[in-house]
Amino acid sequence: MVLLVGHSLGSVACWIEAGTYHDVDGVIITGLLHHLNSTSLAGVVATLYPATLDPRFANQLLNVNYAGYLTTEPGTREDDFYYEPGTDPNVLQTDEATKETATPGEFSSFAEPIADGISLQINVPVLVVVGQDDSLFCGLAATDCSSAATIQQAEAPFYAPQARLQVAVVPEAGHNINLHKTAPLWFATAKAWTSQHFAP
Repeated sequence: MVLLVGHSLGSVACWIEAGTYHDVDGVIITGLLHHLNSTSLAGVVATLYPATLDPRFANQLLNVNYAGYLTTEPGTREDDFYYEPGTDPNVLQTDEATKETATPGEFSSFAEPIADGISLQINVPVLVVVGQDDSLFCGLAATDCSSAATIQQAEAPFYAPQARLQVAVVPEAGHNINLHKTAPLWFATAKAWTSQHFAP
């Protein structure tokens, strides 16, 4: 059995793989819906700057060429990716201290799979999980994430009946759902969903 699990851009990769090659048994998509909150996305993009200017990478420049790479400006990750009341401050500090880079190409390729219908080609069970306070995909300009039912209604047209779409919403969690205090809730959901569809 092969089960794909992705987060954010990794979930885009899952869509493309499962929708193109049909060689997996199930897919878990996290941190990705079909309606981007363009206002929040613009805010995140505005916090990106060249990695060569960031203290996190300053001591590594002798060994790695970071020219052309981007990272988030210091102190912006909380607003970009977290629901602060649901996060341990130590986690935020660790995330900032261990953050990595991205390239302009990654960002430019993000939106196309959302719009081109590749998820409709997935013919195996799909579980979609999103933080209730994920500012990149939730809100008035995007998806109503107040409940699993509202997300299910918004996402269902983008999946085939064979996907047997199921949705879970993680309370008090932003985009980085794994790094919030409520993360164990979705871990349990994923375990139950996997057992339901792929019992040994």
